[in-house]
Parts: sequence; C-alpha cells; structure tokens
Amino acid sequence: MLRKFNYIDHDDQILLTCQLFKDHKEILEAERQKIRYLLVDEYQDINYGQWELIKLLSGNNPENLFVVGDDYQSIYGFR
Repeated sequence: MLRKFNYIDHDDQILLTCQLFKDHKEILEAERQKIRYLLVDEYQDINYGQWELIKLLSGNNPENLFVVGDDYQSIYGFR
C-alpha cells in the first residue's frame, strides 16, 4: 500500500539508507567523516536493518561506537 502511493515508513528509511550507502561508497564515506562518536541507546531493541546501518556508519572506527542496552527492558520477549 505504501509503495502504491510513493510513501515509505521508518523501516524503509533505514533499509533505503543502507542500500544507498552500499551502492555509493562515497556518500557513506562522507557521512562517516561527520561522525566522531556513535552512540546507540536501547541497543537490545534494534532490528537487523538498524544493526546494518550502525555497522555501516561505524565502519573503520568501531572503537568510537558506544552502545547501551538492558536485557530487562527488551521489547522482544524471545531475547
């Protein structure tokens, strides 16, 4: 239904951004240059698309990646 009207939702925004970064490495590199530190809050609740975006953005600087999570606050019961 969303595509029929040329709309995208939050998950599409993440997936399209990942695809853009994979297809255009120069855009990814330009965005990486803007990031000194990357903080991800509520890490326990991220999905695969969000994890992929984090991985792409952190790139060669995983030491500048900081994640915060709490198993007891997970919105997913299976985790």
